[in-house]
Amino acid sequence: MDNEYKRVIAFLKRVKPNEQKVLNALKIFVRNEYPHSNIQIDETITLNDPRAVRNTITKIYFNNYAMHEGVDSFIFVNTSRNRYFSRYVIFGKDDISNLIDQNLIKSGVITTFDLDPSLGTI
Repeated sequence: MDNEYKRVIAFLKRVKPNEQKVLNALKIFVRNEYPHSNIQIDETITLNDPRAVRNTITKIYFNNYAMHEGVDSFIFVNTSRNRYFSRYVIFGKDDISNLIDQNLIKSGVITTFDLDPSLGTI
């Protein structure tokens, strides 16, 4: 398991939430917050795989944006101050799921304070 998710797994083991209630709440949240997405949460998803949960929410988020705004393509520009500064990638909305699965694109962290992390579009 990735280091970034070890704390999540430890928290879930300690708290022992009712997984079905959490997943139902997640589905309600996604339906209300990202109503334009035509991607749904897969019925086989579990809390034991936080990366799959995160990737699914990210796919729904991007898809919601594309569908609502009529966006066909996205452009991501690296603005970090490293050797990759100003490099960019352009991709179509139909490529979103595969690129997220391959960990080639992602959004900022989706939090209760930022339900719509930044992304660039063209």
